[in-house]
Amino acid sequence: MLFSQNPLVLQLAVEVLGSYLSDVLKGRSKPTVRLTFVVEQRGAKVFKKCEYEGPVDGLAQLPEVLRNLHDGNH
Repeated sequence: MLFSQNPLVLQLAVEVLGSYLSDVLKGRSKPTVRLTFVVEQRGAKVFKKCEYEGPVDGLAQLPEVLRNLHDGNH
């Protein structure tokens, strides 16, 4: 529903999350973030799980990946 109503909300949410995690992990050498998202595919009762493990700056790519999962492109 989030994607359907306002796709920019996801981008903003990921940016806020990334900023928060950057502050929390500041000073650590090679901080790693682990996140799990569950996305419902548009027009189907299919749910897909997306797991991310990596640096905070890699979060910038997540909105596109999640959008593709939602649209059924993965």
